[in-house]
Amino acid sequence: MPIGRHIFRDGQTNHLKLGVDPKFIDSVFREYGITKTSQAVPDVAAHIERTVSETNAQIPLSPDAYARFRRALGKLLWMAQVRHDIKIYLSLIGSQQATPMAGTESALRALLRYLLSI
Repeated sequence: MPIGRHIFRDGQTNHLKLGVDPKFIDSVFREYGITKTSQAVPDVAAHIERTVSETNAQIPLSPDAYARFRRALGKLLWMAQVRHDIKIYLSLIGSQQATPMAGTESALRALLRYLLSI
């Protein structure tokens, strides 16, 4: 089973390069129903702050939603090995993984919409 990461050697400089198959997170987009993109950099911190201040963002995820959240987070963390630009977003979202709430999932969705656009 492919793991979504590719290691290859640059023929001209003889350097090793590491990459992730562009389709690696397509299953996450499908699972979350992400079809619309957003080129705006997501304000993940604002989404997570809502879990403290807004009642509708404090709803715990169902067991199915929690499993989907963990699968998505795992794939994104694997991808972060080569996509250093998303590490700060994932560290904020990942800090909520023990008990993610609706606001946490909202942050993940915002990041997914952004990733679909690039």
